[in-house]
Amino acid sequence: MNSMGRTQAAETASEVSWLALSKAYPFRTLPVEIVNEIFLHCLPSSDEEFQPMPSKAPLLLCHVSSYWRSAAMGDPRLWRRLTLSPKRLLHLASIEPLSRAAQQMVDQAYMWLANVKDLGLELDITIPHSHSSSTVTDQDGVVSQRPTFPDIIDQWRSFVMPVLVKQAGRFKALQLNYSFPAVLHSFFFGEEQDVLSKLESLTIKGDQLQISNTDGDPSNMSKHWVPIQRFAVAPRLTKAAILVKNKSPFPHQLPGNFLPWPQLTHLMITMPCSGSFWKRILQLCPNLMAAYINIEHSVVPEDCDPFFPGTGHIDLPRLKTLDVTFHDEFASAYFDDFRFPVLNHLLVACDFGSGFPTLTWVHPPLPRNDSCFLGLRTLISLTLSYQNMNEADLLAILRQAVQLQELILDSYLGDHKTFFQALVVKPHHGSSDPSLEIAQPMLPQLQVFKFFLEYASDVPPTTFDEEDFLAMMASRSEVARAVVNRFAEEPETESKPQAAGGAELAKEENGDEKDAVMGDGAGALISSSTVDSNPASTESSSLHAKRVARLEVPPISSLITPIQQVEISTNAEESSGFKQLERFDRGLEKYNKDRGIPEQEPAQFSFLLEFSNPSDWALQDSEPQWF
Repeated sequence: MNSMGRTQAAETASEVSWLALSKAYPFRTLPVEIVNEIFLHCLPSSDEEFQPMPSKAPLLLCHVSSYWRSAAMGDPRLWRRLTLSPKRLLHLASIEPLSRAAQQMVDQAYMWLANVKDLGLELDITIPHSHSSSTVTDQDGVVSQRPTFPDIIDQWRSFVMPVLVKQAGRFKALQLNYSFPAVLHSFFFGEEQDVLSKLESLTIKGDQLQISNTDGDPSNMSKHWVPIQRFAVAPRLTKAAILVKNKSPFPHQLPGNFLPWPQLTHLMITMPCSGSFWKRILQLCPNLMAAYINIEHSVVPEDCDPFFPGTGHIDLPRLKTLDVTFHDEFASAYFDDFRFPVLNHLLVACDFGSGFPTLTWVHPPLPRNDSCFLGLRTLISLTLSYQNMNEADLLAILRQAVQLQELILDSYLGDHKTFFQALVVKPHHGSSDPSLEIAQPMLPQLQVFKFFLEYASDVPPTTFDEEDFLAMMASRSEVARAVVNRFAEEPETESKPQAAGGAELAKEENGDEKDAVMGDGAGALISSSTVDSNPASTESSSLHAKRVARLEVPPISSLITPIQQVEISTNAEESSGFKQLERFDRGLEKYNKDRGIPEQEPAQFSFLLEFSNPSDWALQDSEPQWF
């Protein structure tokens, strides 16, 4: 056979072999682009850790066949995220496990960096604190020395230097979790520092942030003192979260060039900094869209408010979310120097350690035309947490928040009755013409209302009345209105509910029936239907006297958006003070059941009565998810 014949035979044999292989493994016939798209769906979900485990993608894909391995390693998107969290290093009997783990983490990081190419790596690294005594005794009674803290720091440097320091320019997102900042000293303050050219998102979580290259004790600061500047130059950085718990006699002041402030869109710093510090920094953040900050009075004499050029106040023209926690009693006049023209979400809380401080929100005279309170007109969500609230101040705030859709109150109110009655929407009495309704109702677009009712030492607040709460719901939801109207159809097993103005919902004493109302006399909210006072016969009169008058709540105002979700939580140890709300809860369940609404489907109106501890319900414990 000549050479041409041998070549044709070889090609034919190869084609036959490929066809046979394709029939056995049809996956190989797919274009690599489709294979890569399939592989992307094998990755862990975005809220899961991307641990380098052989049992999970992308490593799992590399162990199936050479074809899969080639396809997987050729797609940088499969290697965008890496989580390194060596939990087994929490307890060290010797330095060898740490040494092996550090080298393994270096190898894993370099494998991901090689495969991600120029796409940029999102690295989440946890450096555990190894808890141990100075010595360990084995089964034979031999006592040996455990690794010292300097030994542990030195071993971690074998990972920090080749990965964090030398590859810093290749990280797109970086999350550093640690117990002691010393393990990252070479990354924060080392002389060999690559520019963080790709970094877009930064998260630092630890017990302490090392502000300078010293230990932070002013008595030991030398002339070589250098503040942390590692992240000052990061041209793409827009999101930064510094989640540390520094403890100090006075609030820490971060260096002025700690972060590239003007380019940030999202900022969260949990360590308390002074109010003056934040006024200086927020002036530098014109692009900020979300801010989570902690404020504590500074006792440093030289710490004072900055000069406000131009308008005389600080403009944050793009800020949509503001979450502020005060660590001491602070007047809300702090906000007077700010303007938030597009603010949608505002959360103001007080630190648990401060007790229940009273924040003075409205200062006489009432807010000026140029006050920051005008920014409340754009609010969609408002949360006020862990503070004493004067109901007059609160209502003054809410009158400005005409677009508010969500209101969450985890605070102590001085007068619940005044507050809840102000939330009741009352149409013009006896009129069906919307144009005759009372002036603009409070919070016309409210759809979600969550409220925590605080019991002090198991003593109920004297100003809270269930009927006020029921009236508020019934005036804002047709479903709640229907449930309240059906109260009379249910057997009355408890004492008769009292109305906000003191009137009974229904009165059936000595066979005498009278029209009943819930609300005040001028603007009755819940009234009974007309009852025949002259029955045709003694028999019908007797039967009529045994029937409870049907209650009728007027239709809700056309000026409001119906409320959809109401939650009330309390730390009361027993439910005796919530009989009517429990009855409402049962009535709502029956209402939905009668209309064939499945439990798993979202209802037109939902209600939750929950008995829980304040710390379980508190809102400021949760970290915002904007990464």
